[in-house]
Amino acid sequence: MKKLTVACLSLLLLSAGWIPASYASPTSKKVTVTCDSAVPDNITGQAVVTVCDASSTGPCLGQTVDCPVPTCDSQTTSMTTACDPGFKVDAIEAQVVVDDATSTTHMVDGLKGKGFSASYSSGNDTVTITVK
Repeated sequence: MKKLTVACLSLLLLSAGWIPASYASPTSKKVTVTCDSAVPDNITGQAVVTVCDASSTGPCLGQTVDCPVPTCDSQTTSMTTACDPGFKVDAIEAQVVVDDATSTTHMVDGLKGKGFSASYSSGNDTVTITVK
């Protein structure tokens, strides 16, 4: 009986290594920017994201990595880029640029490394950034 219990436990532990994690990675982030515009409006959006390591003593004072910049417009409504800095992300800074006739820049500072989502509107047009 003892051998059967050990064998079952071993199989359970081995199979657990093949189950994908359903939580956000502390070291890899996905940055998505989405544009939503009312016809015939044109809009462009861009997200400049910087991630910071866990040794930061304030907003992005430690090691930082600039993520690849996703952009969107009225034709390419959404784009996602991967950001893999190689360290545990402790803070995220973002600059979101919304351009539909006039260009507006929004800063988001000192966010925890877990990610966020924010939307910025101009008239009937919206740019959304999501970091997971």
